[in-house]
Amino acid sequence: MQPMGGQPPSRFTVPSGNRPSFTVSNLNVIPREVKEDDPVTISVTVTNASNVAGQYSVVFRINHVVENISELSLTPGASQTTEFTVSKESAGEYFVEVDGQRGMFNVLERVPASFEISDLTVVPERVKQSQPIAIGFIVTNTGERPGVYHASLLIKGMSEATEEIHMEEGETKQVTFNIVKDTAGFYPVSVEGLTGRFVVEMDWREQGSGSGF
Repeated sequence: MQPMGGQPPSRFTVPSGNRPSFTVSNLNVIPREVKEDDPVTISVTVTNASNVAGQYSVVFRINHVVENISELSLTPGASQTTEFTVSKESAGEYFVEVDGQRGMFNVLERVPASFEISDLTVVPERVKQSQPIAIGFIVTNTGERPGVYHASLLIKGMSEATEEIHMEEGETKQVTFNIVKDTAGFYPVSVEGLTGRFVVEMDWREQGSGSGF
């Protein structure tokens, strides 16, 4: 990454009997565009431009507010690169100033949590009375923030089961509802527009056991 704007070095002199002097150059802001809470690294190179050893305080300012101070001790003619990493939780433009060197970075807003579901399965699709059925699907958080997905299973258009699922950004989870029906019949299943079905068959053996045959 090239220095911001090709700025000339900034020169600073410390007033004292020995009078060491320093130059600040090569401001780098990496990366220059991030999402909220992502890190940005700001660096500069400080050179002792005199023949006297000395100490120098590098002041990092963002939007005119001091964010960090780095203390350097440099021998005559020595150069040292110092860096500072910062993250911002609010979207916007941030202007950087480090001892006369200027740059900026842009923070973009993260996409809120958003959920997509796929791959609805009903296993098995045909059972006897009181046998379990596993109804499953996959949910993915396609947003850039954590969120809570409220899973809802409908059977015959009525709410059968619900579950709150906490998900990180980009996370994918398998969700399974285990259902048991005692009444024979045809049962349509729906989850967020995905549809399936299962059939509960009458257990003739149980019916016959009470008939006297």
